[in-house]
Amino acid sequence: GRWMWEEVSASDANPLRSILAALESLFAFATHLAGGDADVYAALGCRLYPLVTKCLLCHFDLQGTDGGLLEQFESTLASKGFISFKEKTLSRHAQALRQAFNEQRRAAAIAEARSWLLAAGEANGFSSASLVPVSDATMQGSMTQLLRQTGREVLDSELRSALERDDGLLRLPAMKVSTVAEKFVRQIWKLMEDLVAGVRSGRAEAARDLNKLVRELC
Repeated sequence: GRWMWEEVSASDANPLRSILAALESLFAFATHLAGGDADVYAALGCRLYPLVTKCLLCHFDLQGTDGGLLEQFESTLASKGFISFKEKTLSRHAQALRQAFNEQRRAAAIAEARSWLLAAGEANGFSSASLVPVSDATMQGSMTQLLRQTGREVLDSELRSALERDDGLLRLPAMKVSTVAEKFVRQIWKLMEDLVAGVRSGRAEAARDLNKLVRELC
């Protein structure tokens, strides 16, 4: 076998991904140095991996990543026998980054909601200018919008039939609400969308944190 170092594009938005791919390729080539012996290969991992993790953590700004790349890299090396499955140096770091990010997001969301409420309180009531019209047709995630979605079944067939028969079932009536309430609802919907995206991408821990944040805000 021959190890190939692929050039990293200058336009690569995530150099960490390229570096991890190159390291993974290098460690795969190390199987030839070990002569195909699993014990020798694992011994190489015991010597090389601590140096690699130290360099990654010291010389790369990992604050902008969700840590998924690091966890995947470590998991891949463990599956190939280069390191032990008990080795979690990068995974622990990724979890710490994710927790810090979620805490910052939580604090920012709560502070923003608090500022809206304080601004509304200082206004001494709501004027007609501070009210916005809302209805089931305009609200994100409403039954009306769900019924319009095509391409994948988002509603149970029986529920869909019932909604189509009764125009008022589970619909939000047309009304006016304060701008604060409208902003708050949109913020909750944004968090819920991120929560669903986290579940679909396998980031269960991040999804749990978002669920906790939504419950705190509500």
